[in-house]
Amino acid sequence: MDKRTIVWTTRASNEIRSILEFYTERNQSTVYSRWLLNEVNYRIKLIVLFPRIGRQTEQKGAYLFPFHHYGIIYRFTRKQLFILSIWDFRQNPNDRIDSK
Repeated sequence: MDKRTIVWTTRASNEIRSILEFYTERNQSTVYSRWLLNEVNYRIKLIVLFPRIGRQTEQKGAYLFPFHHYGIIYRFTRKQLFILSIWDFRQNPNDRIDSK
């Protein structure tokens, strides 16, 4: 089996960057942000190997993989894994990018 290529959408890239910047600024340290980024990357590696590990969402073909207080929303094909969104579940859903 060929390994899937990971494709981050602009939205997902912006979301993870924003989350990491928030915690770096709030904690005045990069320790938690680096830990979180490692956790996200680890979960993405799991998704690459087992793409149906997440729960199907209402959005056709999209899956949600929850961990800690976060969720990775993704789609996949035989050759690619599309990271659609990284969501901190503690956020107000109305503040999400897609709700505007």
